[in-house]
Amino acid sequence: GKERKSDKETTPKQKEILTNQLHVWWAEQDKTFWDRVSRYCDANNPSVQQMVLEMNMVSDMSQTVSPQWVWARDTDKAGIALGLANQFLA
Repeated sequence: GKERKSDKETTPKQKEILTNQLHVWWAEQDKTFWDRVSRYCDANNPSVQQMVLEMNMVSDMSQTVSPQWVWARDTDKAGIALGLANQFLA
């Protein structure tokens, strides 16, 4: 497997580059956008902080979904989070 880059803090310049790139991508169709995000992550092996920044930006750019998602059970949310963490760490 590919070795991860250091998980040190994201620099202001990296934040600016990521923000600008995400705004360009956001203007595209959903499938194109998510394909590009996936290819970016595969090619650049971003740190955890960079991935969190990207997803926070995506969240900030997203419109509020109506009706908003409500978990059926509190344990469902924890189960999904653990499943994602296990995939990331695999």
